[in-house]
Formats: sequence, structure tokens, C-alpha cells
Amino acid sequence: MLSGIGVKLANSVIANAVSVLLSGAVPTSAASLSYSAITSLYGQFRDFDMNALIVSPAVAAQILAMTQMLEVKADGMGRIALPFGAQLVKTPQIADDTLVGIDKDFALEFISSSDIIMETDKLINRQLDSISISINCGFRKLTPDAVKVLKITA
Repeated sequence: MLSGIGVKLANSVIANAVSVLLSGAVPTSAASLSYSAITSLYGQFRDFDMNALIVSPAVAAQILAMTQMLEVKADGMGRIALPFGAQLVKTPQIADDTLVGIDKDFALEFISSSDIIMETDKLINRQLDSISISINCGFRKLTPDAVKVLKITA
């Protein structure tokens, strides 16, 4: 039960992070998802290095099916690096037509006001346990140039 709550809490935090990354970003567009579209996104980074590519699970599967990815293998932690070094990160909190390239060191700042708060309560007369878990956190885009967005228009 607690791990299910943790997954929901993590998904909510990730959705907030993705929303902040997308806010204010001017996307470039491509007619279809191709390796050349991904490398052109990589080429848009001037002062920063795209070291992570955030995509939906469906897009991650399409990228992994590309011929350029045939030699790529996951490391011991299950992370997949694209041939030019960026880590492929999949999350269901991003749309299937959106790819977000970031420099992990300069794109986003995690701000929290406290640790995770867990409250428990037991109602003895009804034999119910109640658990509440919350976190006060937010994100701030550090450097807008460290975030590039690609929209697939097809």
C-alpha cells in the first residue's frame, strides 16, 4: 500500500517538473519522429550539453526500435544512453508528440520546504488505518537555454 502511494506521489512530482520544463519553451517541430530529428534537437544546444532526453514510453519504444539504436544496451541500472551520450528518460507525464532535451545540471532546480510528512491514524471502533503522505515542493527553471523542446506534428 505504501509503495503505491509513493508511486502516485512520485508521478505527481514528475508531472510538476515536466510542466515547469515545458512552460515558456518555444518548441521546434518535425514532421515525424526520426533519428535526424533527435540529432537536430541535440544540435540546438549551444552553451549547454543535452545529457538527457525526456520522452513518453511510446516514444521511447519508437526510439529504441530505430536502426541507430541496434548497438545500444542498458547499463547495470537500466539506463539507456543514446549514441551521442544523452540518457533516454521515459515518463508517462509527457505527451507522445513531445520530446524534451535538457542539460541536467542547468535546466531545473528542485525546491522543497520540508521533508516528506507522513501522518497515521487508527480508528479503533471501525478497525481502519489511515495514512497521509505529503510533500511541499516545487521546481524552477534555472536556465531556459538548457531546455529544448521538439514537437512531432504528424
